[in-house]
Amino acid sequence: MDRVIDWACLPTTMEEDDPSDVTAKACSLVKFSWSRRSRQKLFRNVTLDPELIGRWCKNVPNSPTGPSSFVRMLSLERLTADHLIEHIEHLKAFKQIVILYLGFFDGETFDEEKIERCFGHFGPTVQFLSFLIPQCKASLFPHLLGLFTRAIRIDINIPYIIQDVDETEYKPLPNLELLGLGLEQNAVTDYGLLQACTNLRAACISCPRSTSKFWFNNLFIRCAETLESVLIGPECKGKLKPPPPLT
Repeated sequence: MDRVIDWACLPTTMEEDDPSDVTAKACSLVKFSWSRRSRQKLFRNVTLDPELIGRWCKNVPNSPTGPSSFVRMLSLERLTADHLIEHIEHLKAFKQIVILYLGFFDGETFDEEKIERCFGHFGPTVQFLSFLIPQCKASLFPHLLGLFTRAIRIDINIPYIIQDVDETEYKPLPNLELLGLGLEQNAVTDYGLLQACTNLRAACISCPRSTSKFWFNNLFIRCAETLESVLIGPECKGKLKPPPPLT
């Protein structure tokens, strides 16, 4: 029966009103023995923003076996540290997150302690990490990535990095094989990042046309022994293949 439900609930489009969600809802109401497998499909992808996170935490039980435990792909968008801390116990119920997207975060509201508190519990399961932070302090950047040492792919877009320290140190990222970087005004901190990627296989770097050859030589010499493919240039933004679909 689980295989029948899996087949019936296969996603057919990437739209929010995917018909497979309607099917999953219907299957979950047929009988009790169908509900768990159906909910695994129905709640596989969840997006929370400042409005939705309050509604989710109000209506969904904070339970280790509730709907939050079925979520595999979680998108957190336009949130501050205070938003996350306010609902931290509910966020800890997301125990099976494989794909984590952090979109348009207010980097100025975080410090090292808040980063650890808000995202540390995602580290053991996340394999695909993607984030867009309009502005971030260089000292916080490696601390955030250091929570996700098991990730095999990371997509980074930080248009502006505030250089509040002379040097940044990164924890080794031995599992990282695919890296996407969206660079605009400042890339100094990324030298250390590449050096931490000891098994990097492919990189996609979107950068200004004015970027110098000397900068690239210094950037990629850190991981030249393992790299197999590199895409470089302004037109590379968004060229990375999406993560595999969740079933």
